[in-house]
Amino acid sequence: MKAIQDNYPAKFAHCYGCGPANPHGHKLRSHDELAPIRFVTASLKIDVKRPTPMGTELVRVGTLRSLEGRKAVIALTLSADGNACALGEMLAVQIPDGHG
Repeated sequence: MKAIQDNYPAKFAHCYGCGPANPHGHKLRSHDELAPIRFVTASLKIDVKRPTPMGTELVRVGTLRSLEGRKAVIALTLSADGNACALGEMLAVQIPDGHG
């Protein structure tokens, strides 16, 4: 299945989290059966709660808190072994169709 990130135009493909063209990025992939909707990160707040261990599976969960117009607020959690290592909040803004 093709990932949403496979549809990014080259000038948006450098995102640190999910950009396929960023050599130092995380290369996160997301899949959806709906037509892709592109967002950019406008603000990102992260509170580190404990050290993140190496050598264990990390689980990243994002939960939509609100969606108003083109703005989405997402609550974020990064966990290892069932323990929250970091909590965050992201403000994402939708890129209008035909832009980019």
